Amino acid sequence: MATYYWVGGTGTWNTSSNTNWALTSGGVGGLVGPPTSSDDAVIDTNSGTGTIFCTGAVCNNLTVTASQAINLGTTASTYSVYGNLTFPSGGSFNASTSNATVTFAATTTGKTITTNGKSLAIVIFNGVGGGWTLGSALTTTGAITLTNGSLNTGNYNISCASFVYSATGTATLTLGTSTITLSNSGTMWSFATTTGLTFSGASSTIVLSSTSTATRTFAGGGLTYGTLTIGGATGISNLTISGSNTFSTLNSQKTVANTIIFPSATTTTIGTWSVSGSSGNPVTVVSNSSGASATLTITNQTSGVDYLIVQDITSNLAPVTFYAGTHTQLNSNVLGVAATTPTANQYVYVLTGGTSWTVPANWNNSNNAIHLFGGGGGGAGSYYSAPNGAGGAGGGGGGYTKATNLTLSGSVSYAVGAGGTAAFVGSNGGAGGSTTFNSGAYSAGGGGGGVSTTTSSTGGSGGAGSTYNGGSGGSGALITVAGNGVGGGGGGGAGGPLGVGGTGGNGSFSTGSASYGGGGGGGNGGGSAGGNAIVATSSGAGGNNNAGSGGGAAVTSAGKGNPGFSGGGGSGGLGNSISTGGIGGVGTDVVGMGGGGGEGGTSGNTVPASNTSYFGGGGGGGGLPLSDATGRGGAGAQGGIIIVYKLVGAITNFNFFAFFNGA
Repeated sequence: MATYYWVGGTGTWNTSSNTNWALTSGGVGGLVGPPTSSDDAVIDTNSGTGTIFCTGAVCNNLTVTASQAINLGTTASTYSVYGNLTFPSGGSFNASTSNATVTFAATTTGKTITTNGKSLAIVIFNGVGGGWTLGSALTTTGAITLTNGSLNTGNYNISCASFVYSATGTATLTLGTSTITLSNSGTMWSFATTTGLTFSGASSTIVLSSTSTATRTFAGGGLTYGTLTIGGATGISNLTISGSNTFSTLNSQKTVANTIIFPSATTTTIGTWSVSGSSGNPVTVVSNSSGASATLTITNQTSGVDYLIVQDITSNLAPVTFYAGTHTQLNSNVLGVAATTPTANQYVYVLTGGTSWTVPANWNNSNNAIHLFGGGGGGAGSYYSAPNGAGGAGGGGGGYTKATNLTLSGSVSYAVGAGGTAAFVGSNGGAGGSTTFNSGAYSAGGGGGGVSTTTSSTGGSGGAGSTYNGGSGGSGALITVAGNGVGGGGGGGAGGPLGVGGTGGNGSFSTGSASYGGGGGGGNGGGSAGGNAIVATSSGAGGNNNAGSGGGAAVTSAGKGNPGFSGGGGSGGLGNSISTGGIGGVGTDVVGMGGGGGEGGTSGNTVPASNTSYFGGGGGGGGLPLSDATGRGGAGAQGGIIIVYKLVGAITNFNFFAFFNGA
């Protein structure tokens, strides 16, 4: 093993030319070298100035003490270091020229990389059996890729365009307490596969700093991280987080509207949620698949979280810990997200499945409330037998029962009512199931399915609850002339703590080529009825919640209905041909965590999506398009149970749920 010194300034460093290499600092070049992977290379104050063109250069240790203007590499330059790398802390030396790539290729451990504030361009760690520890912060203008070997950041910070794990062998990455700042858009953290990787990053911080409006992806690979900070304050963008990851903290530095997308059918675990929007700049939190839930398990959150738009998200339910703020909008298929933090010593559990609940050790027999919601009924399919036809009737909303101050211990059995099945064409909707608690001592009935024949269309009855009933479904329109279309009835809203569910609106019929629409879904308990569709004008608007908001707006041109939110019903769809039938949206949030209003009826032959919310909204009825084909009804929403108790003082649900108002 020898030590070679660069001399003569500008030159080419490859595996054959020895023109610029000497045995001593400032010595005569051309007599020895070039370095092999076993030889050390030194660039010092006697190396001259200019550019060193690296074309497949190699060395063992690379030591740079040069303070003068010398560039290590230029466009497409490549060099490999098999040992340590050390750069000077000052002067005009430059190692990040253009796209120069350095590969750390050691096959033994104990190597140190000390750049002392000098930036690199593209960095690859690819040495089978190699091991590197940072001796200073590391900055690159391009990507860092780990393929083989062990990298320990030594608790120093890293700034790079992106960080990639390329699984071709085995590797170890130890981040310690380092902060990794990623400046790229696109996939800036690429750990989609973690085959062969040993990872330690639970104390690290990763910052996504791009201000670009381009889509960003954090492919976490199901690993455990410290803090993930969504930076780039002014860049309106979408961030997709993939993998079943764990974060100690998720926060944001953004001051503009942006979107965070989580993987559906996957659980993301978050110690502290610290992402909040602001008035006019909300943060949208959704899954990557419409109608399919992404699950967030959140332990706690910072104060002041607000101005979120949430859709297709299920948060941990026992007890609820995601309090999204009073200005947050909860769209369809949301569960376990509440409006504000409960008062001290107040606990909330949500049951949407299973058959047995274990009473907590701190249960208070004299200060509790159990809220039961029956399943919503399914909407009927449309019927046709020339010349008569009927739009499908909407299903009824599930009933609501409240029980207070129950003495409970041990294991309590319960059943959650299923949503009524969606009807195929020419058939009736299925009835919603009853929800029961404490071996059937308390129950809330499911809504009835919509019933239709060729000459009649009758909405399903609202489910009976000991406290409040659900709203009945709307009826579909009738025709006696071939070639006219009819809309289906809206689903009834679920009964809730503030009153009966709103009834579903009725569908309209067409005259020749005129539009025809589905009725709107009823609002959640205490809310308003869904609107009736108006012939040749609009579909029915969704009913509002008790607070007077949340219903989906009526559709005035052919298309799909608008979803309701926060307990409002969805509007019906509007169509005037076989291709334009739409389905209404579903209400969400009877209590800050789930469904309320029913679907609006379809107005064409489009197969409606399932009512994906919770707590008893009825399904919309099927429509009958002008071609005299038929349409399916929508499914009702399942029921659920919400358990609230407090150790000391009155239960003040108004401070916790969006629309409980102390009920």
